[in-house]
Formats: sequence, structure tokens, C-alpha cells
Amino acid sequence: MLTFFSRAILLTIAFVLASPTMAAPGDREFKQGITAFKAGQYDKAITFFKQAGQKGKKSSALTYNLGVCYYKTRQYDRAQHSFSQLLGDQQFRQLAQYNLGLVSLAQKRKQTAIDWFSRAADKHGDRKLTALANHMLDKYAPHKAKRRLSGLLSLGYGHDSNVTLASTGSPTQLSDNYVQLFGFVSVPVGPVTVNASLFRQDFQTVNSADFTQISAGVLYPVNTSGWTFTPSLYLAKDTLNSTDFLTITDVRLEASKSLAAHSNLLLRYRYSDIGADSAAYNYLQGSRQQIRVQHTSLTGFGQLRLRYELELNDRQDLSTASYSPTRHTLLVLLKQRMGNWQLKEQASWRNSHYSEAAGITRDDKRLQLYLSADTRFAKDWRVGARYDYTDNNSNLAGQSYTRNNVQAYLNYLF
Repeated sequence: MLTFFSRAILLTIAFVLASPTMAAPGDREFKQGITAFKAGQYDKAITFFKQAGQKGKKSSALTYNLGVCYYKTRQYDRAQHSFSQLLGDQQFRQLAQYNLGLVSLAQKRKQTAIDWFSRAADKHGDRKLTALANHMLDKYAPHKAKRRLSGLLSLGYGHDSNVTLASTGSPTQLSDNYVQLFGFVSVPVGPVTVNASLFRQDFQTVNSADFTQISAGVLYPVNTSGWTFTPSLYLAKDTLNSTDFLTITDVRLEASKSLAAHSNLLLRYRYSDIGADSAAYNYLQGSRQQIRVQHTSLTGFGQLRLRYELELNDRQDLSTASYSPTRHTLLVLLKQRMGNWQLKEQASWRNSHYSEAAGITRDDKRLQLYLSADTRFAKDWRVGARYDYTDNNSNLAGQSYTRNNVQAYLNYLF
């Protein structure tokens, strides 16, 4: 029998309407179908969803919901037909593949189910769906489970109009070109996952801002009652301008839950113990705590992510300046697909209040806007460009600045 977590993706329905701003033909029946489904009246929900289609509502969400209702009423052939219709929809394809695997299991067609789970275990797809598909492969075909190394290599070249220093967060008022390298690898080892990453940014002339971070961590996901709990431990080593900078030990706990089809809630607590590797940076020693609440959902415009984060710092500081801000950050991120292109638009607002130092209390309000577009030009290769704009307003004149950063990049996923 399937566990609750393994079935959760199938047994919820899509609440996505064709138009988020105005009622369209069939929307009323669509909503009535959702209400009937939530009440466990699956035959009635099928009737409403069919009426929505007859009145002109055509959407992948409607097709998906019918497939779920057919599955709930054990009409497996009809469920298979509904989910098969979604294989051409890029946003629903991986979900449809996974659900076709569940339908095949219900039909006692184990090999067909294994084939569908193998397709759904897409390293380029949704992380949770990929994990679920691999979980099913582990259970029904351990020899086919994709327990292999995966990751990303990224090379970028860009221009920063106002380079900021990692040691203080202050602007240099200098512009410069840079090369950026990022590598990430993830390896399943039994019940845990081992992650490692490398980030390096080299400026052409402002070498004081050259920065490198090497990080490694261990994650242990646990599924229970519809939630995924993931405690993890990370260690990061930073260098600044080729000299020792900071060593950071992170303890994190994440809890995520699917609220509906393509809707996810994430809670995260992160505690960082920060040590200075050079006496020159002792003022940054101390601790940092971050509490995050994040909701991700699929809308008529694309995948929408809303996030709030509270950050508390307790650093050693200087007698003349504080480096222990309390921060509140709000973020909105929209991901879209247009043909072979993947687009991202992001806006964030951050308020930082620093402890008093030398009779001065610093307050910053920062606005950031981010745009990116990339496309796949080979099986595992993507090329794209990104732009971000920063406007930081501070009651300390030397900390107020604007910044434009543009970058072209090449990514290899494996």
C-alpha cells in the first residue's frame, strides 16, 4: 500500500483558475467541483468538472482534477486518459508521469509503473517530485533508482557598477568586471544526502572584494504525516582577497508540506556560529539566527514564491560600528516558462536595524530587483543572462548607494 506522503501529490487537486483577475466561462462549476472534492463527494465533483468543460473552460488544472477524481472513484482507465493528456504540458508533465505510475500500480501493472516513475525522476524537474519518484523506484525497482551524483557547474562574466565589500557590506563606489564560478554537487549516501559547493568571484581591479566560499553539508530528510522534516549540518570556509576570512558552522531545520497540487509551505530555522580566521575580522565573530516562512504555488502567471525572513545577529562588533543587525526581509519571486525560455522576476525589500555604537544607531532600507532569462541549447546545458538592481537607503550617508549588476552565464547540469 502506498504511504500517505507518496500519494499526497495525487490526492490533492489543482486550485488554478484560467484567469486570476476575472470570472471565465465554467469557473463557477470548477469551484463547485473543488468544494465537492473537499467534501469527499468525488462523483459529484466529476459532474461539476465536466460541466465546467462543457461551458468552455479548457485548462490543464481541469484535466488534472478530473484525473484525480477518476482515481479516487477507481475509474483507472479514465484517470490514465486524463493524466496522459497532460504529458504535452511542460508545467504538468512530471506530475502527470508520476501520477500515471500510481495509476499503473493500482492496475497491477508494476513494470509500466516503474517506467513512469523512471520518467518522473527527472533531475531537471521539481525537486520534491523527483525525490518521490526515486522513492517509488527504491521500493519497486531498487536497481533503477537514480541514486547518483547530481549537481551544477556555472560560469559567469559580469559587470558591477558599485562593488560592495563582504567584510563590511559597504559600497566602494568603484565599478569593475568580474568572473564568477559556482559548482554544486549532491550525493545520496544511504538515508542521508551529502552536499558540497564552491563559489568564487574574481574582480578585474578591485581585488579587495575577491571572495571564495567552500561549503559542505549533510541532510537527513524524514517524512511523517504529510510533512518533510530535514535537519542538516553545514560547514563553510570563506576567504577574502586570498586571505583567511570566516568559518561558519550552520545548523538548519526545514519543514515542508504540500498544501494542494503545486502549492507548498516551507518553514526554516537556521543557526550560524561565525568565527573569524583572522584577527582583523574579529568584529564579525558571533552568531546569526534566521527564521523563514515561504509559500510556493502555481498561478495563471507562473510559479509564485512569497517569503518572509527574520534575521537576528549577535556579533562582537567594533566600538565605532555595529555589525549586529536585526533584519526583516520580504521577497516575491515569479518563475515563468515561454517556449524553451525560463524567466525569473524577483523583488525584495529588507529593513535592517543595527545596535547602537558610538552613540549612533544605523537603519537601512534596501530594495532589490532581479531579472533573469535562460534557455537550454543542449541536453544538459543552459545559457542566459541576469540583471539586478539595488537601492540601499541609510541614515548614514556613507552606507546609502545604488548598484547595477549584469551578468551572462553558462550552466551545465549533471
